[in-house]
Amino acid sequence: MNSKKGIINYQSLKAELDTVLDELQNDTTDVDAALKGYERGLELIRQLEKYLKTAENHIKQLQADQE
Repeated sequence: MNSKKGIINYQSLKAELDTVLDELQNDTTDVDAALKGYERGLELIRQLEKYLKTAENHIKQLQADQE
């Protein structure tokens, strides 16, 4: 989420997911932090999938409008 405007966009979600994944791959991450990271990663993946599905539907609608 963009902290300045409160806008969620694909790039910010993907960047956060990359950070979570990096932390999970770190050998020094303790189990509790890894569990929280895993849960956050799942939530980010759900948000990214929703974002992409919305974009796909928008493109389909634009294509339909051109026919």
